[in-house]
Amino acid sequence: ADGLAGSPGRLYDELLHMDAAVGLAKQPEGSVDHIIAGDMFIYVWSVEYVLVACSRALRRGGILIFTTESMEQGECEQGWIERESERFAHSREFIVRACEASGFEVECCREVSLRREAGTHGDGGEKQARYLPAEAFVVRKA
Repeated sequence: ADGLAGSPGRLYDELLHMDAAVGLAKQPEGSVDHIIAGDMFIYVWSVEYVLVACSRALRRGGILIFTTESMEQGECEQGWIERESERFAHSREFIVRACEASGFEVECCREVSLRREAGTHGDGGEKQARYLPAEAFVVRKA
């Protein structure tokens, strides 16, 4: 089956399924080419800790691609907030600062629709879903 670990034409050598910071700490320093963390940072309280672990594991020039749930600038002074959903939202400024402090250069940041969220009932009683405001980041280890 093309694209699976260990097969011809594979997309990756290994797929890790564990706590991000702990799993990355087990990787040899500078041994990872790419990290993709879609829809993960919304569940992470200490983004800085995970970014440092990503930076340590990535080789120089390695790429980290991830998404965050966005919050409005000024919504919270600390740059992040825990929502009633028990997920975390972050300001773009907070994430950019955390990336730079962890040794990353932000190459791209754009607004995206992260996921559908159960909404309120419409006028006709139907359940309406809404997309959460989010941002996708592509950062490169300097």
